[in-house]
Amino acid sequence: MVVEVDVIIIRAFPSLYLFYLVTPAARKWVKKNVKDHYEKSVKVLEVERKFGWDIAYGMALDGLRITSNVKAVLP
Repeated sequence: MVVEVDVIIIRAFPSLYLFYLVTPAARKWVKKNVKDHYEKSVKVLEVERKFGWDIAYGMALDGLRITSNVKAVLP
C-alpha cells in the first residue's frame, strides 16, 4: 500500500525537526508561510522544536498531508 504525503517530519535531535518537503505544494506552502527560513532550492526545512508544532498545525489546516515516523523511508 502506498500512501501519498506532502511532508514527512523526522525528529533529528531532541531540539530539531526536519520537514521533508516531498511535493511542490509543500514547498509552495513554506515559501508563503516561512519566509525567513526558506531558500528556493530547499527540500528540507530545519525547524527548532519550539516552532515545529505551529508549522505542522498550519500545514495541516491548509490541507497538506503530513506523516511523522522515525523509521520513514525518505525519497
